[in-house]
Amino acid sequence: GKMRSHDAMAKLYERFFASCKNQNFSDAVAQELWHQIASFAGYSFCKAHSASFALLSFQVAYLKAHHPAEFMANVLNNGGGFYSAGVYINECKRMGLKILLPSINKSNYRYEGNFPELKIGLMAIKNIERETLTKIVDERNKNGKYKSLTDFILRTKTTYEAARTLIKCGAMDCLGKSRPTLMRLADIHYHHKKMFDNNAPSFFGEEILALDKEVETKRQYSPSEICSYEYECFGFSATYHPIEFIKDIYNSPGITKAKDLVKNKNKRIKMVGWFMTSKRIKTKKGDIMKFLSLEDLSATFEAVLFPKSYSKYAELTMSMGPYLVEGKVDVENGNNIIVEKLEILSNKKALEFSQKDSTQNNYYGDVEKVTEEELELVSKLDREKLRKAYVQNLV
Repeated sequence: GKMRSHDAMAKLYERFFASCKNQNFSDAVAQELWHQIASFAGYSFCKAHSASFALLSFQVAYLKAHHPAEFMANVLNNGGGFYSAGVYINECKRMGLKILLPSINKSNYRYEGNFPELKIGLMAIKNIERETLTKIVDERNKNGKYKSLTDFILRTKTTYEAARTLIKCGAMDCLGKSRPTLMRLADIHYHHKKMFDNNAPSFFGEEILALDKEVETKRQYSPSEICSYEYECFGFSATYHPIEFIKDIYNSPGITKAKDLVKNKNKRIKMVGWFMTSKRIKTKKGDIMKFLSLEDLSATFEAVLFPKSYSKYAELTMSMGPYLVEGKVDVENGNNIIVEKLEILSNKKALEFSQKDSTQNNYYGDVEKVTEEELELVSKLDREKLRKAYVQNLV
């Protein structure tokens, strides 16, 4: 097995032959049996693990292929795995699933899958306590759907901040009013609620329902506003992918899609990608290199930065993107592009995405901590910039 020492095997050898002798086996038979056992011991641990993981892989592949919505819903309910929830949501889109935003009238606490739809659960909404979210579901199940914002506030006693979050992420779209209108109503309702709580004259009751039409606005949030609010509320955008804002670049003839990497084996290409996750490692020589896991609208791929490229572009890899990478395709060990050039696309809307996600969620593309030794190794960078970006925010 994995942890058997030579001494332990030697002791087993003695016991084995003693037992064989007691069972009247010949020395030749005992030697042959021991030879087979000893040979198998060298790889039996690995074989058992391989078989276990293979079985799990087959089961997962079957579920993903035949029950995609239910499978992905449960992956998200269990906290995903190596990737963030947003990565799995984008994978759902590539699988052809329709993503439904959380709804105070339709969603439960957990994600739910019913092909061809995946319904985001209320659990995905950040900055609202679980107790509040489960209360919303319990009250709805007990007394019926919420008919208006006022009805919702009166029945759930939700805080002003929680109500605004629910509006911003689209969870109150089911009330039939635009999000800007609901925001106005929330301001009015909670203002009068405060007066009511202070025993001041108030019409925070049935009469306030008449306000719904008076404050109606035709304004709708722009796609970039919707995405910014979704990043704020979920940590990802469910309605749009950041790359959709730079489709003119993404769909240009000179850009290769991730799904087409295999067709371009050993060719030099350009790709557009959005950050998924990353990993830094040291080479045998002690230099740092990095693997950037990226995605576009078609599939995922790995951007490999060997030490020379990493020392040149390390600071840029702290961003969410969107990245424009150029290099040689290597598909021997997956969908890889060996990065020779890397830049952050300067499209205004794309930058708004990146900045919103990084600053408001206190999140940076590279979430791994950097040691002083690593800072020294990346000698070509502005050391203070790197220190501020990594150490102050992540250590």
